[in-house]
Amino acid sequence: MNKHKAFLFLALIMYFSLYSLFSQPIDMKAVEAEEDFRWGVVAYNNGFYNKAVQSLERSLALKPENPNTLMWLGRSYYMSGLEDAALAEWDKIIFSQKAGASLINLSELVKYRQLLSIKPEYDENWAIHMEIENTFNNFKLFDRPTAAVSSLDGSGAFYVISFASNQVLKYNASGALKSTFDGGIEGYNHPFDIYPLDNGQFLLSEFTANTVSLCDSNGSRIMKIGEKGISPGQLLGPQFLASDGANYFYVTDVGNRKVVKYDLQGNFILEMGHKSAGFNGFSSPSGITILENKLYIADSVRKTIEVFDESGNHLETLVEGQLFHPEGLCTYKGDLLISDMSKVMRYNIAKDQLSIFVDRTGNTQRAMNVDFDENGNLLIADYESNRVTVLTELSSVYGGLFVRINRVNSDMFPKVVVDLSVERRDGYPIVGLERDNFILTENSRPVGDYKLEFSGFKGEDSYITVLVDGSGKMEPFSKSLKESLKSIYSDRDNSTDISLISIGETPYQISSFGDSDNSSAIEEAGAEWSSLWNPDIGIRLAASQMIPGRDRRSVLFITQGEMPEDSFNRYDIIDLAAYYKNNNISFNTVYTREGYKNIELEYLTKATGGQSIYMFQPEGISSLLDDIVSIKSAIYTVSYTSGSNSDFGRAYIPVELEAAYVNKSGRDELGYYPPLE
Repeated sequence: MNKHKAFLFLALIMYFSLYSLFSQPIDMKAVEAEEDFRWGVVAYNNGFYNKAVQSLERSLALKPENPNTLMWLGRSYYMSGLEDAALAEWDKIIFSQKAGASLINLSELVKYRQLLSIKPEYDENWAIHMEIENTFNNFKLFDRPTAAVSSLDGSGAFYVISFASNQVLKYNASGALKSTFDGGIEGYNHPFDIYPLDNGQFLLSEFTANTVSLCDSNGSRIMKIGEKGISPGQLLGPQFLASDGANYFYVTDVGNRKVVKYDLQGNFILEMGHKSAGFNGFSSPSGITILENKLYIADSVRKTIEVFDESGNHLETLVEGQLFHPEGLCTYKGDLLISDMSKVMRYNIAKDQLSIFVDRTGNTQRAMNVDFDENGNLLIADYESNRVTVLTELSSVYGGLFVRINRVNSDMFPKVVVDLSVERRDGYPIVGLERDNFILTENSRPVGDYKLEFSGFKGEDSYITVLVDGSGKMEPFSKSLKESLKSIYSDRDNSTDISLISIGETPYQISSFGDSDNSSAIEEAGAEWSSLWNPDIGIRLAASQMIPGRDRRSVLFITQGEMPEDSFNRYDIIDLAAYYKNNNISFNTVYTREGYKNIELEYLTKATGGQSIYMFQPEGISSLLDDIVSIKSAIYTVSYTSGSNSDFGRAYIPVELEAAYVNKSGRDELGYYPPLE
């Protein structure tokens, strides 16, 4: 007897028992509706959303307007990318005044995001997220902070540089102190700025030591770069740091009034900032940042921003006479942010326009630097007030967090595993949360023994589906396609798995995750072409094979860019974007034709947080692969031991989860059935 029949058999026994007790007729529709509801819940929690929709619709046909069934049907539509259909089901519950607060909030957030995709919200109002004071219980944690900088390790953590006490402190995303580095036996000598590198190491400028130290992730010095002096490559008071993200970094040298460029092996490359034609030289170089291969360097005495190319040629002077005492710089949406005493100024490069971004007059005395953490919060190190202030967009405070339970796995009942995601209301992932950031209840009863089993920002595994345009217009690129596929397979590390799908008239899978024979798959991908092809079916298939999942998942579509007229007749482009977003999958486009971009593919790429590139760009596809495997993840997994009675697998057990992140919170509810016994 299979489980489906077993459930019906048990349900009939239950109803016959009730009948014998109360002598009332059996409601067979209720029995069948309950059975279909159960299989809808089970299908949803296993990622089979189409099957869930079918079962839940059958249940509603037998017992219309059941609020719980409508909620689950809406969730199934939502995860299938059919957001309008989901909202229609939820509105039935809301209008009948039977909806709980979690469902009302979920519906409002989905509507808000739909509106946001049409009309983006530009919130320039910032509120205090938290303030990191320099003392705790009369113990001094840091003294004279010169920098507060994101750790860039995916955890949402940030570093604070304590200039006067010669330390580097690392705080987690919630503002708890996790580590303190002092440089070991030799120690740091008035550290000033820090620049985290991709490999977990960091660069640290040491003002009094007249050097830049390369340190490992534990703060131990690996080597010193530069030495005291006035000759080329020597330093006299190094301060702010910047890197081009490749093999070079720059440091501003206030004593020698210059900027020095080194490679990451410690070799001196060049220096800039001395007097030249059209430029009088620096008076006091301070903050530095890089944007589109240009160096922007503040001069705190001249009160200007000087622009150089990466070869050290002076290009122009900006905002002359408009600043008070500019120091730290960072980039924001293509603009510059400038620390200017109690204010943070924003310079629109395209419009040559300076405006106040944040005014902290009366609260901040001397903002030495400004940076963003990985959750989109603004970090400000206040040297004079001995404080680090973390600001957040005002709308994210009153809007709260978007917490969504994605699935509940009860296969090992009484062990229950809950996969969830935590995002800002605009879809920005929240990283760095720990066990204490979550409150879990089952059937409204607190769960005390839950564990945080998985955090997406710590996960190393990635799954990439490579989707190949199988149209006849790709045939001229056959050889290049094969070379690119070879590069993709060879450049991946051991934690990245790849599958390959070709889109012809009928999209089909060439190789699956875990396949070891890549060479034959590559040859097959570049061998067959069709004049009839269905990109929307292939795009849908590429995502479907990665659901459910909690690791980083991405689709990489290699195409010539020209789509058939009926490309998205079967699956609408907006619904496809929602399908990818709601299942935490990014879509990336690689064009074989330079300068050609398809409007539908660009929408899908942008909406899912992906990138589009030209296949024959100098750096090839490798840079895109690096970005894909390091994309921020909003996924978390919590597990616990259930104390509920399974009733032989007949009991529907609700689960409630709340996530709290400093002054923001969000909540969601879902549920599960234990396995049939």
